[in-house]
Amino acid sequence: TSLGNFTAEIFLRQVPLTAANFIDLVEKRFYDGTHVHLLAPKMVLGMGCPHSKDPHSSKAGTGAAPDGSAFRAPDGRLVERLPGGYVRDEVGTEQLSNYAGTLAMINLGRPDSCSSQFVINCDHNRWADAWELESPASHFLTLSSNFLRTSLRHVCFALSSSCSNSDGRAA
Repeated sequence: TSLGNFTAEIFLRQVPLTAANFIDLVEKRFYDGTHVHLLAPKMVLGMGCPHSKDPHSSKAGTGAAPDGSAFRAPDGRLVERLPGGYVRDEVGTEQLSNYAGTLAMINLGRPDSCSSQFVINCDHNRWADAWELESPASHFLTLSSNFLRTSLRHVCFALSSSCSNSDGRAA
């Protein structure tokens, strides 16, 4: 990031397809040049939309991984992304909560709609825990342990509470 690098422990065993999808996008440098496109006060920083490479794009927050692309699952099989660049839903067997400082992939509130967008949780967003939801509302699938070091965590809180427009887009 422009604030420096961060390291995340990715839960490949707990959510193998979601994690492998994210790792593939990182390794292919998909996220290079993207910007934070969502700043929700004291809640989340949203990233990973290819349209956010233009920080002023009105399409920021609507993009996905390349349509028709594929990645390797941990078991070695090739997994093709669904039309639109999406990945099949995966809740996992462990209930990984969206604690402050965790990284999570965004589900758009419809089946099989996880793709490239992710959030850094700035608060414990238990309302977005996939297993807590009775309907297919938008949720976050936790991908990592609490990884933000103190300095980046303070930046996360500062940015999310003071630098957004009234519509929640990055200023």
